Amino acid sequence: MDIRNCIAELLMHHDCVIIPDFGGFIGSYSPAKIDPVNHRFIPPGKKFLFNINLKQNDGFLVNTIVRFTNCSYDQALEQVMAFVAELRRTTGSVKGFSIPMVGRLYTGREGNLQFEQDFNSNLLPDSYGLMSFIAPPIERKKVSVRLERKIQETPSFETNHRVNILKPLKWAAIIAVPLGTATIFGILHYPKFTSQPLNNAGILSSVFSRFSSASLVEKKEAPVVPRQSDFIFESAPSLFDQAAEAGAVVEDFPDAMPQSEITTTNEVASETDAAQDKPYVIIIGAFRIAENADKAVAQAAEKSIHAWLYDRSRSGLYRVAAGSFHTMEEAENALTDIQSGEYPSAWLLKQ
Repeated sequence: MDIRNCIAELLMHHDCVIIPDFGGFIGSYSPAKIDPVNHRFIPPGKKFLFNINLKQNDGFLVNTIVRFTNCSYDQALEQVMAFVAELRRTTGSVKGFSIPMVGRLYTGREGNLQFEQDFNSNLLPDSYGLMSFIAPPIERKKVSVRLERKIQETPSFETNHRVNILKPLKWAAIIAVPLGTATIFGILHYPKFTSQPLNNAGILSSVFSRFSSASLVEKKEAPVVPRQSDFIFESAPSLFDQAAEAGAVVEDFPDAMPQSEITTTNEVASETDAAQDKPYVIIIGAFRIAENADKAVAQAAEKSIHAWLYDRSRSGLYRVAAGSFHTMEEAENALTDIQSGEYPSAWLLKQ
């Protein structure tokens, strides 16, 4: 039995065939491809590599020979060893050793064993009957030929002249319709305008007054929005209100009153009026609900900080103040003390 044909038959159905004490062939799937230079279509097949490190006898080649020749294992092993000796002798030459349908083994210039696959054969069973073929390239018309054909298909000079004449008439008709409508409307309504004389002097004076020097200066400046001073503070029920209803006299607390005392609504209003004279105010909180602002005032009193409900912003937030000052330096010093204490997020409001 020719061992070379046996190797080719095994590589057709398996991916690895080892020649004992020489090396092994490894096969992998190769998809279909196209050679763009030669316009050749190549069907899918198997790609083989030779590894000289696969020398251990796995018994696969020897047992295959035993099954086909009905000889003993030792006799089959002797045939394989004789085949390996012939491989080593012939691979040293320039021609090398060829295995049909697989490839050629030869020694390179550096003395290493090389393998060259035979691409004229296809050992993939799924590609049985598929042959490579060459298809002629598709010839496409050049751009100049297509442009020449397009120019020949364009209408003649008479047709173009007719089209050029119709386009101005079309636009003249489009423009004449609104102009005619405006003319008719003016003729019909002209008596109404002439029956009511207008004071042209008054119109001119009103127009030029808008472009006076004072108005131009005012337009350059940002509009000043007055602070909302008509906010009504609702008083919370307290012992002082009950005493006032009973006829008792409630004394007004001075500005130097202890911070732990509870202020009435009248005192909050007086503090807000007094803060209006001082342009710098420290704000410790802004709340959407008035009850939360009152709670913030009470919590500040518990912390020995004198606070009051300052105003309501244009966005509808109730702002709680904790001090008002005449100068920026005083306000910044007080703001630093408050931020280092209980209210690190306090900020300065300039009226």
